[in-house]
Amino acid sequence: MIAAGDDMKLIRTRDIRTPLEKSSAFTGRAFSQNFHNADTAEGNIYVNNVLLEPGARTWWHRHEFGQVIQVSAGIGLVGNEAGESVLLQPGDLLIVPPNEWHWHGAAPEQFVMHLTVNPGNRESTIYRGDAVSDHEYQAAAAKWLGHD
Repeated sequence: MIAAGDDMKLIRTRDIRTPLEKSSAFTGRAFSQNFHNADTAEGNIYVNNVLLEPGARTWWHRHEFGQVIQVSAGIGLVGNEAGESVLLQPGDLLIVPPNEWHWHGAAPEQFVMHLTVNPGNRESTIYRGDAVSDHEYQAAAAKWLGHD
């Protein structure tokens, strides 16, 4: 935990492994670099850099305290249970409210790299246990990119 009065904490990307994520949370190939994860959720943050290959996406999930997503490269899509979706491009920042069921992924023909900042810790992310269907994903892609 980094608290008031603590020293700054520099984390170098070269010092962090980039594992392939488990298939029970993603469709397609996803890699992540965990920059910071605290032991407890209260007053902390969980920071990840995520690379999703074209067409890859998270499963349905929510964050107890919300999430901030900023795209650094590629094209991303984010959808929610209401069927709403947004297209994210480099520099775009999306704030997902607490407990909103959502997914995020790469465009069908482009990767996406994005930084996620979640108040709390890794345990503050809850997966529902079901993948985003091809129909749900393709609806978002068609809306923003004209893909079927």
